[in-house]
Amino acid sequence: MARPHRPKGPWSDKAFRDALRLAVMDTDNGKPRLRALAEKLIHSGLGGDVQAIKEIADRLDGKPQQSVDVAVTDERNVIRSPAPAENPEDWRTTYTPKPH
Repeated sequence: MARPHRPKGPWSDKAFRDALRLAVMDTDNGKPRLRALAEKLIHSGLGGDVQAIKEIADRLDGKPQQSVDVAVTDERNVIRSPAPAENPEDWRTTYTPKPH
């Protein structure tokens, strides 16, 4: 019997998932339970069960893309630092506040 991968040690925080994986990997009369479940799903789909058909399509083709509308408003302010001056005196005369 194959065991499910458990990266978090012997028991993960999803105990029901772990137990379910163990159960479907087991066999009934030599036939894997997971295979029996898949066959039942296909049989239901062939019988016209729309939910089964949708589940099969989602598993084979992937779920349809959902559209998402996103609006981004960029209201950042840009602060520029002063350009370097050739010498400290030039800088002082350029950037010293002027009296009003």
